[in-house]
Amino acid sequence: MLSGANFIVTPVFREDIAIVCNRRKALWLPGCGSLTEIATAEEMGCEVVKLFPGSTYGPGFDKAIKGPQPWTSIMPTGGVSSDLQMSKSKRLVRCRCYLCRYGVTINF
Repeated sequence: MLSGANFIVTPVFREDIAIVCNRRKALWLPGCGSLTEIATAEEMGCEVVKLFPGSTYGPGFDKAIKGPQPWTSIMPTGGVSSDLQMSKSKRLVRCRCYLCRYGVTINF
């Protein structure tokens, strides 16, 4: 963040990162895999939760989260291949996902 980052995306929920992002008023998107992690991240100031890996959970999980927590903004990410992108995108829109992330694996 000292280099000017406006947001931080992490693969897991980490309280220490939440504290720094809140202090610097930077958007923080933690990777969460359960309702407990999602609720804890929101209590720590998270605005958008990254559901990771999205291919494991699918649109049904996103929709189920909206029952007890309709205020939760979810960004599913990880493990979605390009051939499934369009059909999965339509299902994610129907279950009211906040945003979706598709991409490719980059090997360094």
